[in-house]
Amino acid sequence: MSDDLKVYKLIKENDYASEYGWQGKNFFVWIPFYMLDDFMKELIEIVGVDCFADGGFDVNLQDKQICIELKEILEWGTAVDLEEIFPKEEY
Repeated sequence: MSDDLKVYKLIKENDYASEYGWQGKNFFVWIPFYMLDDFMKELIEIVGVDCFADGGFDVNLQDKQICIELKEILEWGTAVDLEEIFPKEEY
């Protein structure tokens, strides 16, 4: 399975994200805390654990969920094109 398809399934089919979409040039996903462990396990299968080694990535911690800028993570560990999977006009 391609990384593009894995990312699509991670966001759309597994329902890990309570919300997702583009804000300018960034693609954000909001993950409820109770889904975070499962989401991260699958994300690490796609990008590899090494991309989190040098200090990780900034996130926005909210009261019931965490907001992650997914494009930055995917650019580090894959060749996934989020704009192709989730066109800005639709998301």
